[in-house]
Amino acid sequence: MYFVGRILLLSGGRYHNTPIATYYNPTFNVLKSHQLAVDYSFNKADLSLSFSSYYKKDNATSDAILAFDNYHKSAIFGIEASFKKSLFRHISYSISNTFLRQSIRIENKLFPGKNSLNYFIKASLSYNNYQIINASVSYIDRPGIYQTPISSSFIDSENNLLPNFSNNINSYQLDSYRNVSLNINKIFSVKSISTTVYFIATNFFNKNNPRSILYYEDYYTDRTYNYFQKRLFFIGINVKL
Repeated sequence: MYFVGRILLLSGGRYHNTPIATYYNPTFNVLKSHQLAVDYSFNKADLSLSFSSYYKKDNATSDAILAFDNYHKSAIFGIEASFKKSLFRHISYSISNTFLRQSIRIENKLFPGKNSLNYFIKASLSYNNYQIINASVSYIDRPGIYQTPISSSFIDSENNLLPNFSNNINSYQLDSYRNVSLNINKIFSVKSISTTVYFIATNFFNKNNPRSILYYEDYYTDRTYNYFQKRLFFIGINVKL
């Protein structure tokens, strides 16, 4: 549905998929998915607004023994809103937020999904002036993802020490993720030759953002974490003839 400066979209779908059997899952399991979505956008000369809501339900038919991160059924509901505004001729900013709620079913028990997010904020401030310089700063903030911790360990028949995962699926939440990044570039043009000099800094404040839990070999020693990329600088030149 289209109005001047406004767009409303309604969509839905259903599909079936049969993944190839593997060593860990030797059966051919039919995967079914149902999806519904509503999208709305509004645009003016210096203002953009958008809103979307969606729901997805997955079902898998399987008689195989499920690993701790597998599930028979999953449902996820999400809402996202975004706002972009031009302040002056060369300056603009944007902000968006996403809410996700996922639940999974394993052996007729409901657990929270690792993709559940109470918020997922993205913000940016940009200055774009071809004659002077282009610069932007962006910020991302979201809660940590959920994981299933190891509760104990055991020795198998081949004398290997293996982990026992907790029965409380996705009961441990990592620390929040925050990232501030910078992007600055300058374009020089001489006849048909265009040269871009750029500087990029990711995770500018060098925050430790946990990606996953790391355990020592005995599974008893205090755990540590695998982190996302720390501070990183890029400086370069791109020449286009």
